[in-house]
Amino acid sequence: MEFLYSYLILFLVAMIPFMEMPVAAPLAVFIGLPIVPVIIIAFAGNFLSLLITIWFIYGIKGVAERRRARKEGDQGFISKRRTRAKRIWGKYSMPGLAIIGMFFVGGHITALAACSFTGNRFSVTLWMAISMEEPSVSLPTSAMIL
Repeated sequence: MEFLYSYLILFLVAMIPFMEMPVAAPLAVFIGLPIVPVIIIAFAGNFLSLLITIWFIYGIKGVAERRRARKEGDQGFISKRRTRAKRIWGKYSMPGLAIIGMFFVGGHITALAACSFTGNRFSVTLWMAISMEEPSVSLPTSAMIL
């Protein structure tokens, strides 16, 4: 039963922005929890909070776009250049932002930036999950070695 509370606390701490996996997972390994469940639970907690963040941001973005379209009416148009730039950003730059951003500013701010730059919710979610994989394995493993 004691492990259950420890895993629940790990899950909740992994959900907190800026605490995330870099703090939660190594700390759990230091206190003696087995490494494989720590990796899985810390990843799940962080990923769940990122999913909530991404879906919340896209909800707000959708409301703002509908409100702007209602105000502009038929006069608002998107130029071909802007459409092309947005498509290129969505195709090539999301992986770089997701992977590099996890190390410098954390997952939640990276997700916020990615949501503001791209219109594809699936792409943001996929690349954020991929970028979370490396620290979720390497940080607890290095804590176990120490």
